[in-house]
Parts: sequence; C-alpha cells; structure tokens
Amino acid sequence: MAFIQYSMIFLLSLNRLSMMIFVNSYEKCWRRIFPWILIAIVVFPITQTWSIATSNSYYLYVEKLDGYLAKTVADVTGILDVLLTFMGVITILTMSTNILAIIRLYFLADRITEVEKNLFFVSFVAFVIQCIAAGDTVS
Repeated sequence: MAFIQYSMIFLLSLNRLSMMIFVNSYEKCWRRIFPWILIAIVVFPITQTWSIATSNSYYLYVEKLDGYLAKTVADVTGILDVLLTFMGVITILTMSTNILAIIRLYFLADRITEVEKNLFFVSFVAFVIQCIAAGDTVS
C-alpha cells in the first residue's frame, strides 16, 4: 500500500507542477501517459511483494499483546529494504517537484490562477502528510 500511496502523491505533485509550467499542453500529455503511469504504479508493488503473496502465512498468538500477529515464511527484510529506498527516493522527488512549483508560483504569480494555486496547496499538504508518515515509518 505504501508503494501506491507514495507514488500517487508524487504523481499529484508532478501533475500540479506540469499544469503550472505547460499551461497549454499539459492536459493532452497527461491524457496520453496517465493510464500507463497508473499501470506501472499498480504493477511495481506486485513485483516487489509477490513473495509474500505466494508464501505461507499464518497467525501467531502473542500473550503479551493479547492478540495475534500475522507472520509469513517469506523474507520480509528484503521487501522492507526496497520499500524504505522507494519511500526515500519518491519523497525526495516529491519535495523537488513541490519546490519547483513554489518557485513557479512565486515568480509567475500573476499568470497562475487561484484554482491552480489551490490545487498546488492540496498536493503540498499531501506531501507534508507523506513526510510525517515516512518519519513515523522509519522511526
């Protein structure tokens, strides 16, 4: 789920940036590439987590927790390493995209509509939440 969530937030930021930079042509470009990007966003996590999906999993009762833990015989450390790397790279890309959008908004404030500013604000808030979640995940 984190693969898809981080990808979608980056995609949202990239869409907002392209909307500000390529004012007249961004929509045509996104109509062509968006379905392929979505396919990649869905397929990539499946390739990374296939070993968990195809291996035996079971519940283990833990008395201290007074509950169950889901366990698997698959190597989850390898998947976690890929996930953390992916989260780091996507967070940096999203941050860079948002910084470029802020610069664009600052220098061309008179050419950017209020709607575009609001849409950027939504993508920026999603990025901040993504950073908070990344910090929580890593710690």
